[in-house]
Amino acid sequence: VGRSSWPPPSPFRVPTASSVTDRDGMATAVARRIVQLERTLRAAPRSMAASSFSTSAEEELIVNTEGSIGELILNRPKALHALNPNMVAIATPVVQDWKSNDAVASFVMRSEPWGGKAFCAGGDVRAVYEDGLANETGTAGLGVPGSITGDFFRKEYELNYMLATCPKPQVSLWDGIVMGGGVGLSVHGAFRVCSEKALFAMPETGIGLFPDVGLTYVLPRLAGAGEVANSGEASPIGVYLGLTGTRLKWEDLVYAGLATHAVASNKLQDMAAALAATPGPHDKATVQVDLLVVVNLKLPRRSLITK
Repeated sequence: VGRSSWPPPSPFRVPTASSVTDRDGMATAVARRIVQLERTLRAAPRSMAASSFSTSAEEELIVNTEGSIGELILNRPKALHALNPNMVAIATPVVQDWKSNDAVASFVMRSEPWGGKAFCAGGDVRAVYEDGLANETGTAGLGVPGSITGDFFRKEYELNYMLATCPKPQVSLWDGIVMGGGVGLSVHGAFRVCSEKALFAMPETGIGLFPDVGLTYVLPRLAGAGEVANSGEASPIGVYLGLTGTRLKWEDLVYAGLATHAVASNKLQDMAAALAATPGPHDKATVQVDLLVVVNLKLPRRSLITK
């Protein structure tokens, strides 16, 4: 597969002259964001937590707005936030609305609670399997509409495409496990922020399935810090990951270009608050400045890929 620019170069660079003209300008912009963040946290230290936390088992995907941002919050902690048909059904019209809603300048996708075990461990294939077993019409596995086996993957992939083509900056917080369907929800967005707890994989390859949720597009186009781009050639790291489903931690995610930023787990909530306090509209340069408010983790020199 021929390589185009992936991920798009603009989110990963210092904002252009139209937003921050030089290094001094960048320092000033970051300082202003820090002041805004401190004021926000002093005025309403629990605002984001109070509006996001849910005690209802029925709220598997929480839709929230905070300041200028929207939030899609995965809320199935006992299932490691595995993506199911109900969550897809909730997210799809919300993302469709946010694409043209001026009140939402950008949106954050994360899991509940802050600092949990997973972002999203993948699609709920168990539900699909059990639906197939319960199907008494003899049509299980034939894609018949109206059943989980017939609808789930189609609707999931449609949501993946909608997220990939959304014009608003998407910031996904990979704090813990991110696999399979969770990758599809997040990897197509402009910003993928991993913490030291991140664990990434496409385990589908272990059962003979291709890397789905758009990863056959993403992986050949990887161009991380550890790789020299060769026009027209598939990324060696991407091919390796697509064939093996190897698990990557935060240092490898940044090295491979799958994650755009590395931020300490205990700083993620502050980062989201800084973004929410920034008036819209947001472009990628605006979000980049807010991400730099928090201290990025220092990457080790050696990791799985570089050993």
